[in-house]
Amino acid sequence: MDLKDAHWGMRVVWTVRIRERTLRFMSNARRGGFAENVFMRNVEIGQVKEAVLTIDFMYETGPNGPYKPVVRNVNLENVRSTNSPRVMGIASFPTN
Repeated sequence: MDLKDAHWGMRVVWTVRIRERTLRFMSNARRGGFAENVFMRNVEIGQVKEAVLTIDFMYETGPNGPYKPVVRNVNLENVRSTNSPRVMGIASFPTN
């Protein structure tokens, strides 16, 4: 199975004192998955093309599928970027 088709899950994730990395969560309702309790601290990022934190649930097939992905409790502390168009970018499912 290709990783892009897998369901994913992360309960507690720490990133501390890294350089040149952003946080990106990309999924859709076909893949599902979850990420919770994610902590990013003391990070220096150079120029960022999109955002320091990206959550994209509209990736590929978007809302078409039975598994709704979840991202919750994401904490960024002392994260610096030299040039970013935005801190956060979120693409989620439309509401009814």
